[in-house]
Amino acid sequence: MALSPVDEIRRAWSSRRPYQTVSWAIGAALIVGGLVHLAVFAFDTRPWAGPVSWRKPATFGLSFGLTTLTLAWISGLLRYRRMLAVATLAVAVGSLVEVSLVAMQAWRGVPSHFNQATGFDSAVFSLMGMTVAVIAAGIVVITFYAFRSFDADPAMVVGVRVGLLVLLAAQALGAAIIGNGLALGQSPTQTNLATFGEAGAMKVPHAVTMHGIQILPIYALLLASTSLAPRRRRNLMWVGAAGYAGLALASVLQTFQGRAPLSLTPVSGAIVLLSALLGGLAIVGLAADLLPESRRTSAPEC
Repeated sequence: MALSPVDEIRRAWSSRRPYQTVSWAIGAALIVGGLVHLAVFAFDTRPWAGPVSWRKPATFGLSFGLTTLTLAWISGLLRYRRMLAVATLAVAVGSLVEVSLVAMQAWRGVPSHFNQATGFDSAVFSLMGMTVAVIAAGIVVITFYAFRSFDADPAMVVGVRVGLLVLLAAQALGAAIIGNGLALGQSPTQTNLATFGEAGAMKVPHAVTMHGIQILPIYALLLASTSLAPRRRRNLMWVGAAGYAGLALASVLQTFQGRAPLSLTPVSGAIVLLSALLGGLAIVGLAADLLPESRRTSAPEC
């Protein structure tokens, strides 16, 4: 039976456990905080770019909020384990602490990252690093249980597992950004601390890998709302997942070759084209079933 995304939201809410309720509340609060900082930016003269801006609390709030909400939902799809609940709460609480520290530094008018100007700033930066380590450990635990036992629609199983692996890659890329900034040894007010080599934009692959955990399961939910057979849905999910993974790989190659995102090498360009083709096939495969029957049938011959 086809299951719409709205049906899944209702099911998840009605069968939620207390730890999920707490995690969802934290995730929602983080998103609201991100939107508030977007509003502050709209009325303030502080620029969007740079290490001291409203961009960081806004994007961190939205990104960590979405990730917290998604992981709490995913944990509800898995067989309940106490360690799974602890890991999910660790991600939620760690995200709240991380975003709060970033926001605090923004309101103080000082950089949140690489800032060791005072003892307090150094302590904040160190605490942020420890918090991210806790979040990463929680994601590892959730990923472990997702691969151990996952009884769900085949497409959802593929989407969640691949999304979690890509999210783990995001944690490694985040650590690489910190390592790169520390290795440069420059002032935290510099704007190139997340640039690898000449023009490698490290935030691009980090952002791409960070949000596969939303995009791939959403695609799986859309597939679940079709009349396609489970095997067909799973195959389309693999096509879409391969396309997304290829996009992430191309962005990583560009970055660590010190090239700008759009300054594609032949290899990266070929991967991007292949990823676009796979993504297009996945979208067409989904749309072909979602279109009304009258529009999918060919017009009668004259």
